[in-house]
Amino acid sequence: MQRRLEASIWMPAAVVILGAACRADAGDLFYGVETGLFYDNNVSRAQPGADVVGDSGLSADATLGAAYPIGEHDTLSLSANLRAAKFQRFHGLDVAALGGTLSYRTKFGLGPYAPRAAVNGFLAAESYGNSVRNGRRSRLSLELGRRFSAQWDVSGGFAADRFDASKVQPALPQFSRDAFSIQGRSLFARAEYAWSERWLGYLGVSARRGDVVSSSRLDPEILEYSSAVVADPAFGPGYFAYKLAGRTSGASFGASLAQSPHASLNIGLTREITSSQGGIDYKSTQFNALFIYTY
Repeated sequence: MQRRLEASIWMPAAVVILGAACRADAGDLFYGVETGLFYDNNVSRAQPGADVVGDSGLSADATLGAAYPIGEHDTLSLSANLRAAKFQRFHGLDVAALGGTLSYRTKFGLGPYAPRAAVNGFLAAESYGNSVRNGRRSRLSLELGRRFSAQWDVSGGFAADRFDASKVQPALPQFSRDAFSIQGRSLFARAEYAWSERWLGYLGVSARRGDVVSSSRLDPEILEYSSAVVADPAFGPGYFAYKLAGRTSGASFGASLAQSPHASLNIGLTREITSSQGGIDYKSTQFNALFIYTY
C-alpha cells in the first residue's frame, strides 16, 4: 500500500516536470520556494477544554511549472508542487505531499486594471507520520479579481475541496471508520493594499460548509452527531477522530516585505471558528512566518 501511495505521488509530478523541461521553448518556466515557521493553537481541532492542544513546526514548499500564452489575454499553466511540514510535538501530523496544479487564466481587456478570472485544479497525494491520515487531496476553484489602483487589488471566488483517505479501516456495525475522507464548498475574498514599493498588506475572509475532522478523547455526545469515527494515534492513546458536518468561518491578515524583485518576508495570522450540530464547535488560531522566493 505504501509503495502504491508513493507511486501515486511521484507519477503526476514527474510528468509535469519532464513536460515543462521538454516544452520550455513553447512556454515560460517558473519556480518558487518558501520555507518558514508556523504555530497552531488547536491542531486537534477539539472543543474548548483539556483536549485542545497546540503545536509549532517548520514548513517547506517548492513549485516548478510552465506557463503557455493562448492568444492575447489567456494563459494556461501546469506545475508540480512538493510540500512538507514537520511538527515539534505531534509527529503523526508530519506530512510530505506531492502533486500538480492546472490553471487557466484570462483578462477581460488590456492594462493592469482590466478584470481577470482564473480556474484552478489541484491534486496531490499526502503521506503522514501517522499513516491512517494518508490520502489524496483535490481542490477546484474559480476566482475573479481586479486591480482598482496602484495600491488596491481585490479578488474572490468559489472552491470545492475533497480528501480521500487511502487507508480506511473496515466499518463497525455501529459506525463507519472513514473519518478522514471529507469534502466541502467555500466562498472566499481577499483584498491587498500596497503601502509602498516594498510593503504589502492583505485581509482575507472565507466561509466553508462541509465535513470537518475533530480529534479528542471518547465523547458520547460528539459520537452521537458523527458520521464516522476512528482511533487517532497522532495525539496519543485514547484520542479519536470524528467526522462532523460543520460550517467554518475564517479571517486572515498579514503583511509582506519585499527583499528583492523575487524574494519577500511574509507574516500572517488566521482565525477560524467551526460550528456543527449539537452545539459542538471549536476555534483555532494559526500564525506563520515565511521566506518566499519566486521566479
